[in-house]
This record gives sequence, structure tokens and C-alpha cells, in this order.
Amino acid sequence: MNEGILIAYDDTYYSIGDTLVIQKRLTDILKPCGMRYFTGRSLYKPEDPDRRDDIMYDAMKLLSQCEWIDNKNVGIFVIDDIISISPKSEKYKYYEDYFKKTGRMAHNILIDENNQIVDGYVSLLIADKHKDNMKKWQNPAIYKVNALVPRAKVVIGRHVDMSGTDIIIKGPQYFAWIYNKKEPVVPGDVLKVNTRKGEAYMVVEKIKYIAGKKKCAEYKKVIEHMGMRIEI
Repeated sequence: MNEGILIAYDDTYYSIGDTLVIQKRLTDILKPCGMRYFTGRSLYKPEDPDRRDDIMYDAMKLLSQCEWIDNKNVGIFVIDDIISISPKSEKYKYYEDYFKKTGRMAHNILIDENNQIVDGYVSLLIADKHKDNMKKWQNPAIYKVNALVPRAKVVIGRHVDMSGTDIIIKGPQYFAWIYNKKEPVVPGDVLKVNTRKGEAYMVVEKIKYIAGKKKCAEYKKVIEHMGMRIEI
């Protein structure tokens, strides 16, 4: 726990120059507490591992007293699990390859009421790595969720026909399913899904999140990721 402080910016409002100014200001605030600027424009870590918890406590308390942070919509997230800093290389590469090819993020970022990241951490890492070459519209959006409210990742797309040599989109109507598989998923991926008429296949064209027990209960779940992708 208390591995570091992750700073995220809403790039809808800020240019790269703006965030660099904010970064310098945050560095000046955190350095006297014993926090060291670590990477990109996002991560600060305690310099003294033996005093890590005390340093993190002092740093977070100090930041909570900075009213300008709230006014500037700068999100502050405490990374309390070192595993979250190093996602599986296969998963990271899958999402980064999609970003490099399309210029878009597959997922946005979810944080809870305690500013803990609950989904989309890889998107944040990719955005930080490629920040110098990214446009504002390419950055993932950051949404707040209630940790106690059920939520789900939903894939939206159309049915596809896989009976021939090519995968063909069957019609104009869009449908949605809950995606809870371990494999990473991006637009263009082909999935096996449950329907009212039995099993079928669909291509992912959009990914979003839903919240609420009743809302989540309305959706069927994806059966399998087919390991295939088509251009959409």
C-alpha cells in the first residue's frame, strides 16, 4: 500500500503546456514532504521507503488542503497496490497496439469516491507514455463511480456472419452485452454472445460502462472472445 500518488489531468481543458505548469507546481509542493517525481507527468513516489507511509500521509494531507486542485479539476489517485503499476505485458501491448493503429483509446478511466482507479489503468499508462504526441480528443475520459454500486463493462456492436471465409456484418441494428472475460477487448474484436435465439457472434464497435443492479441485470453476458478482429 501507499506506493505513490498518481496525478491525472482532464486534457479537455488543459494543453500539454498547461499540465507541465501544473506538474511543476505539484512537484514544488510534494518535494518537501519527501516525494520524488517518478515518471511521465503523473507519478510521484516516496524517496525514503522506510518512511513511505508517513510521507504518503503528509503528502495527501497537504494536497487535500490545496483548493486550487479541486478548482482545476486535477484528479489525485493513490496507488495502493504495486501490481497495478505493472499490468500484464500482453494486455498492455494489446491496448497499446490498438491505440497506435487507430489513435483512439479502447477504454476510459473509472475512479471511485476515494479517488482509487477501478478500471482503465492501462489507458492512463498509455496516455502518459504517448502524451507528447497526443491530441486532446485522444485522451481517455475520467468518470467517477460509487464503489458500492454494481457496475459492468458493456460492449456494443452488430451481429456478424462467420459461416463463410470472411466475417460479414449482418445488419444495421446494434446490441449490447456485458463483457466480463479476462481477455482484453477493443473495437473490432469478434465475440460469441447469448441472444434470445441462441448463440451468435458480434463485432465490438463501442465500449462503455453501466451502473446499478437493475441496469446490469438487463444485459446478457458475452460467452467467449474469439481471438479475431475485423476492420470497422
